[in-house]
Amino acid sequence: AQLDDAQTLFRDLGDAKAFPVAARFFETVAALAKEYGGSLVKTFGGLAVAAVERPGPAVEAALALQAAVDRHPVTTGLRVRVAVHRGPMMALTQSGRLDYFGQNVEIALALAPSVAPGLVGLTSAVCQDIGVSERLQALPDHAGIQPLASGGWVLHVRAPGTGIVPVGAA
Repeated sequence: AQLDDAQTLFRDLGDAKAFPVAARFFETVAALAKEYGGSLVKTFGGLAVAAVERPGPAVEAALALQAAVDRHPVTTGLRVRVAVHRGPMMALTQSGRLDYFGQNVEIALALAPSVAPGLVGLTSAVCQDIGVSERLQALPDHAGIQPLASGGWVLHVRAPGTGIVPVGAA
């Protein structure tokens, strides 16, 4: 998940005032990840990476994120870009902290900036899960499919209840 236009937020507010906003965003991502059986594993800039064991709960957390951001007075009005990818990754403990890396982490990191604010991008690897496939049938707003250079595709869906209509969407 990535705060939309985080650079502008830090530039306009300055580091001291933008920090609590970013910290609250990271806390929101961490709380949702925990609620759905995962954890926040990495943050930098306006980007937060969470790992969740199963794709269904990861999708539910992703779909809930914009509404959770909107509910808090510190982050309300901010827009987020969210992507969910699935696949094995490498883990390394360095300086007492667990870090994740590998091809699937790189794919996930590259996806978030390409998803319009207010949408959730779900890779073909995620959509192939039967629980996710069934959940997608209940979502009325599919906003298109984007091919990936690495193969596969990303389905863009609007999170329920956000009322956000991205630029270029009807």
